[in-house]
Amino acid sequence: MEDLLDLQKIPKHLAELVTDAEPDPDAASESVYVTVAALGGALLTRRLLEGYWRRHRGSAPPENPASHQVGWGEALAWGVAVGAAVGLSKVLSRRGMTSVVKRLRA
Repeated sequence: MEDLLDLQKIPKHLAELVTDAEPDPDAASESVYVTVAALGGALLTRRLLEGYWRRHRGSAPPENPASHQVGWGEALAWGVAVGAAVGLSKVLSRRGMTSVVKRLRA
């Protein structure tokens, strides 16, 4: 039983979970900033994509691509465009905000 409690035998990141270590408030605030930036970037990207779709397709993007009233081509085009654009936006905003926060701390 004593082997189970030997912190030397478990990985460091797991040992920190069971010790009385205080959480890093800077890491928590960084996480909040990064998450807010990613969500904001995703919402902005979706709005821009909707405007682009309206301008170039002459109609609003499908509200529900899974609906049987939306053709396969339009549903797939919208799904791929939104998925790729929002995914890229999240990655870029997360990386950008992380580097900004690290620079501000230095």
